[in-house]
Amino acid sequence: MPHALCLPQVEACFELELGEDTGRALGTLAEYEGDGVRLSLGFPNSAQTRGLLSFRHIECACRRPDDMPEFEDLGRPSETFWRPDLRNVRETLIDTASHRAFDGQRWANYTPVNPVPAASLCNVIPVGAFDLIFPHGVEQVFYGARPVLSYCGSIRTSAYYDGRIAVAHVDSASGRAWITVADWQPSWETARNIRRYHWIAASDVYAIIGWRGAFWLTDGADASPDRTMRLYRITRAGIEVAADFAHVFRSGNEGYGMAVAGERLLIGHFPSGLVLAFDGERLEALTFGEDIMQKLGTGLNVYAYGESQTLTIYGGKIWVGHYPWGYLLSGDSASETWQAFSLFGGQDARSNSCPYRDEVALLLEAAAQDCDPTTPDGELYDEMWARRIHSAAWYDNGLALGLASRRGTVYDAGRDKGIDPADLTDYGSVRVVRMPNTLAAPFPWPKSGEARICLSITETDLALSVNGQPLARRAHTLTGAQLASLRLASVGSGVYGASEVPVRLLEGSRLLSGAVPQT
Repeated sequence: MPHALCLPQVEACFELELGEDTGRALGTLAEYEGDGVRLSLGFPNSAQTRGLLSFRHIECACRRPDDMPEFEDLGRPSETFWRPDLRNVRETLIDTASHRAFDGQRWANYTPVNPVPAASLCNVIPVGAFDLIFPHGVEQVFYGARPVLSYCGSIRTSAYYDGRIAVAHVDSASGRAWITVADWQPSWETARNIRRYHWIAASDVYAIIGWRGAFWLTDGADASPDRTMRLYRITRAGIEVAADFAHVFRSGNEGYGMAVAGERLLIGHFPSGLVLAFDGERLEALTFGEDIMQKLGTGLNVYAYGESQTLTIYGGKIWVGHYPWGYLLSGDSASETWQAFSLFGGQDARSNSCPYRDEVALLLEAAAQDCDPTTPDGELYDEMWARRIHSAAWYDNGLALGLASRRGTVYDAGRDKGIDPADLTDYGSVRVVRMPNTLAAPFPWPKSGEARICLSITETDLALSVNGQPLARRAHTLTGAQLASLRLASVGSGVYGASEVPVRLLEGSRLLSGAVPQT
């Protein structure tokens, strides 16, 4: 007979009618509310610069107002690459800049499971049984080792959603930017109904995300300073403007990461450093609060210089990797209460618009006298030691973050004489942030096209299973009283957005033994 502590105190099972994996957003399965605790179960949907940050990861997050994150330092993937570009391929954490992977103890050379003829990896998306791979330098998209779509030029970013592939790319010969969109499903040999749109908004696109039946993207790099940024959507009919940023900002802008939080699409913004929220009709800026704005080096409503680059939902909260001071911001998607965590040692935020501005100014002044305002390796001095959380990926129940300088600049003792090298030890490293009582794991797409997902909570552990097979387990610190207080708040909607597949709560799902979920 099982020990009493091993019996579930909370058990909830859900049926999903999935069919073939066509990239639909699985969103929120359910949310529960209790005394001082909220439990969310679902699939985060977010896109960072150049790739999808999370796709087909299922997460159970039990969050309490006083819970604090823990941080782990995984060190530098490489001593010669100081800007980690992180991806998670199934359960392997990869730095695509150095072609190295973390094996749980150290960084080592990475050999892809499905090798493709590529200089480096731009994006990889688990789809069905294999990975949809977007490499640099090949002008093709692969499913496993099979090419499924061709395009011309240099890939910038990509996505897969609702049975369609989207690739933003630049034709090297003409310099023109394009968006190629095509229908494709895993059972097809190649893509169909290929359309190529001239991307007139800018010469680059940082992020694309699928939401509400369309691809969404913004003006990217080189946005014209004489007009504001726009939010675009790509439907099966073509590209159209969904919103204009004119009522929020009146100068040139750039959009970086995107994430779905509840009923809104979030957009990381430059140069304000804010996060914008779009509900389908109206666009507005989230309010970090005066104390957070001061930590970022500016005052409330004074948006001098900043960038919200990495942006995702983890532990049921919004996470923002912020530039130029390298803060990690964490906010609740409902109350918009925020915290800021400093991931870099050395100089603290102050009135300067970026770290080491005074030191850099001296270098610029000296360089100007020599009519050479560049470093020995040809880069501008200005802002090169600004702190960037350049990338993020899921890893081991947490969120791995790549810390970098603006361009991944390596410290040069001869050049950087005004900077203490001890202040720069964090650049090029990887940090993992973990929230208590959060369980996350890649989701194995079932061959049958149907999934029974069960969440079980004993007095000691959180556990997830899919179609009767254990998926993941982690210890929790929830009290018996908090577990007893949980009541069902919603099915199919919540912090991870609305589910685009039917979700059914199975009869017999219970909170405490004998209790009946209340809607």
